[in-house]
Amino acid sequence: MRKISIREKGFTLIELIVVIGIIILLAGGSLLSYKTLLDKTRKIAGETNLRAINLALNMYLHDYGRFPSTGSDLVNALAEYNVSPFQFHDPNDPIKSRNTYAPFYVKRSNRPDSSAFVLGCPYYSHKGKSLVLLYGYDPEELENLKATLNNSPVEFGKSMSLKAGDKVEYYLKDGNKFADVDVKKDIENASVIAAFSLPNGKPYGIFKVNDAGEVDVSVKPGSRFEVVTPSTIAGVQGTEFTVEVNISGDEYITTINVGKGKVMAYTYPETLEATLDSIEVKKVKFLIEAGHQGIVKIKFPSFVPESIKVTPHYVRMKVGKTVDFDAIGYDDKGEEISVDQSKVKWKLIPYLWECGSINEDGEYTATRR
Repeated sequence: MRKISIREKGFTLIELIVVIGIIILLAGGSLLSYKTLLDKTRKIAGETNLRAINLALNMYLHDYGRFPSTGSDLVNALAEYNVSPFQFHDPNDPIKSRNTYAPFYVKRSNRPDSSAFVLGCPYYSHKGKSLVLLYGYDPEELENLKATLNNSPVEFGKSMSLKAGDKVEYYLKDGNKFADVDVKKDIENASVIAAFSLPNGKPYGIFKVNDAGEVDVSVKPGSRFEVVTPSTIAGVQGTEFTVEVNISGDEYITTINVGKGKVMAYTYPETLEATLDSIEVKKVKFLIEAGHQGIVKIKFPSFVPESIKVTPHYVRMKVGKTVDFDAIGYDDKGEEISVDQSKVKWKLIPYLWECGSINEDGEYTATRR
């Protein structure tokens, strides 16, 4: 019988290197495909969110004749139009479960200009572009521009405490400036909302003043720029002007002095008073030319608490005794916020029988035990 010898053969070093290389290429291709798919999914989710919010905002404007007051109001205001709270979080936002869009919302008048910025999300970034919602359009990718504070990059939407002498600058892609904001009086709360190029290539910058303060603004002709305050929006396309915000009692007062060019000031349905050189104006928007002054007043916005607690919760009483009940509001983080007691509507719901009376100020008087 013939004996057959079988020699076992292993991989050579070169063959091992080739196999490992193929595995690495396949793994790399899979990871790249996964990342591409993930980026595309996030992009679609962000666009879907803004598209739903855009539709709901237009319906809200049609039904109520105005826009919601602040970004924090959007969730409650648009809930009746089937916009979920989850749709206010962009999947590219590194901080989970927060309202991504609140800091980037700009409240418009009841007749906003076409192409006016309403909402955006700089956390979404694709090849130097951000997702932006312009009034009258679907959300779209627009090219980012740069903004700096005292020559250091600024994070869009981040609250800043500014001191007199600080300087915020907006830059074109080629490195040239298109807007300067010089701080003349301290501002406790301000932010750079956005800086981007419109589809026609025109630069667009937005600076927001949320508290008392004063700024000098210089804008290169052909550029679109807005200073947003609690009582108005000062919109320009190349000019020099000063915006001062003061607080008097429960009113925000914005004063606009134009040194060069023209400024368009906007009013809202809840505006208390608007004047041009001390003459009352009753328009949705009015033009302020060089050498003239515009003033717009509005009351503090009402903050709707996340939850309400009534204190005292209960109290033992005798006939004729009186007790005052107060409403205490809390935000979504559990922090106490002020509640306008005059806005609280008190109602007595008797248990078994009427045993007292409560007035509109929350004062309850027992009539029987």
